[in-house]
Parts: sequence; C-alpha cells; structure tokens
Amino acid sequence: MKALKIIFSIVAAVIVILLIATAFLPSKVNFKRSVEISASAAEIYPHVDCLKRWDDWSPWKEVDPAANFSFEGPDCGKGAIMKWSGSNKGMGRGSLKIVESEPPNKIKYEFYIYDSKFGEGEFTFKEKGGRTKVEWSFKADLDFFARWAGLGMESMMGDDFEKGLKNLKKILEKPTQLKFKMSIQTTPPFAAYGIRNAVDLSDSLAVRNAFESSYKKLANFIEKKGLKIVGAPIAITNSYEKGKWDFYAAFPINAKNIKDEGIFKAIFFPGGLTVKCSTFGPYEQSYVAYNAIEKFIKDNKLKITGNSWEEYITDPNKTPSEKARMNIYFPVEKPQ
Repeated sequence: MKALKIIFSIVAAVIVILLIATAFLPSKVNFKRSVEISASAAEIYPHVDCLKRWDDWSPWKEVDPAANFSFEGPDCGKGAIMKWSGSNKGMGRGSLKIVESEPPNKIKYEFYIYDSKFGEGEFTFKEKGGRTKVEWSFKADLDFFARWAGLGMESMMGDDFEKGLKNLKKILEKPTQLKFKMSIQTTPPFAAYGIRNAVDLSDSLAVRNAFESSYKKLANFIEKKGLKIVGAPIAITNSYEKGKWDFYAAFPINAKNIKDEGIFKAIFFPGGLTVKCSTFGPYEQSYVAYNAIEKFIKDNKLKITGNSWEEYITDPNKTPSEKARMNIYFPVEKPQ
C-alpha cells in the first residue's frame, strides 16, 4: 500500500509539472515563408486561387501520395473548398476553404482538421520590377493540451510551405512558350447567343467571374428555349483598348431563326474566309498569337471584315498552362 501511495504521488507530481509546463508554452502558432518569382502577380494568382491547380505545386501530395482529394463550390475564389482523406500517418482528414479573394493581391483560407477549424492561412502577392514576392503565412490558436504539438508545428509545416513555394516558382519560371499554327480556311455559318461584358484584363477575378456568370446564364437560357449548344464556348471581341476588353461570352447553337431576348444577344456569322490560329500553351501569352495573326494578315494582303473570336477548347481555369488549347478566328477577305 505504501508503495502504491508513492507511485500515485510521483504520477500526480509529474502531471502537475506537465500542467504547469503546458501553461507556459505558446498558445498560438504564427509563421510565414516567402519566395520571389520572376512573373507578374496576375500570372501567379490563378495557380493559388483555383484549388484544383494546387495539385501542380502543393507539398501535401508528397506528404501523403495516397490521399484522395475532392472539391466543392466554385473552382476558384471565395467559397472554393478542397477536401482530403489520407492515412493517419499522412494527411489524415481535413479541408481548406477560401474565405477571401482579392486578385491579384491576397487570398485567405480556413484550415480544418476533420470538421473543426484549426487555423487560418494567407497568401499575399507583392509585385516589383517584374518580380513578385509570394508570402504564405499561417496562424492558429492552440487548445491547452495541443500546445505541445505546437512546438514542432512551425518546423514541420514551415518546411512544407517552403517546398510548395519552390514548386510554384519552378512552374511559373519554366520557359513554357506558346505554340501556334496558322491557316486560312472557310468557316461555315453559325448562330449563337451571347451576353455582353466589359472587363479590365488585369483583373483576373473580374474576367473569370464574367465568363462563369455569362456561360451559366446562357446554358440555362438555351436549355429553357429547347435549343442545344453545338460547340465550345467562345468570346467575340467588340473592342480592346488600353487593357479594357469589350466582348460577348457566347455559345454556338443549333438554330438560325433567333432574336435578341433581354441580355441575351442573337449573334450570326454568315460564314466565309477566316484566318484560324490554333494555340497550344499559356493563355497569358496569347498576345504572341495576336501579333503573329496581325503580321500574317498583312503579309498575305488580307482585309479583316468583322469581329474576331476566341474558341476555348480547354478551360483556362482548370487546365495546366502548358496544356491549354484555344482557337482564334479573324474573318477576312482577299483583295480584288
């Protein structure tokens, strides 16, 4: 009995010591890592803001290669959610939700372990002289008994953040060059319904929202009309001046006798000769293709007869830059 009392006394003393020691441990975790990337903030931003693109650079896939990832909400921006389920020794189960998106400057997210909010993360993008400093920070309030785990958290998660930022730098600085193929062809006539937009191309969120909102409204409208979409989404340029793009987001449809209805504009292309430029690579480098088209038209002594349009074979928000595909069309005529 006396021996038991001694053991209980020792255990109690150890517990008291641990409780006292725990009380003096930090109750918060707050750290950050950064990297400089030779790219504009606007180029870098979608790689972080669109959660499906984290697979290209995120360090967490290396932590637990067997983890399964799923997505909810919008593809990009506020409300986008990424969930994962992995091994207990790896990722475990958790989720990440973007709660603020201010392109191309800042992204804030909430980090959950199982279904409980554990902390908050933030990305900031500060551009200077053609380079951008990307800073990834994290903070969390620790429960009393979680303070011991917090001791190694910065070291462990900080290493992951550094790996992720290095991967992001590698992707953005990879010399991916836009490739394109030019041709002159006869394009058949088509009809389309479109919604007019005017955006600043430097505001990637505004551009993305304009497309997503317009295509969603168009798809619902076309379905209710009993019509069918018969081609990839397109954007028809009305004007482009000083970074301001005025365009119709549109879908080709299986009808000819259509008319304007509210915000839905009936658009017709009568068919005829076009210069077609098929591009392969980053959409951000499409200016290279447009410059080449301008030269091609001039060299072949062609005359532009109408508005150009882009045809999106792949979704720029979901497809890695090096795999992006788009066709650009300019209606033209040969000199008499």
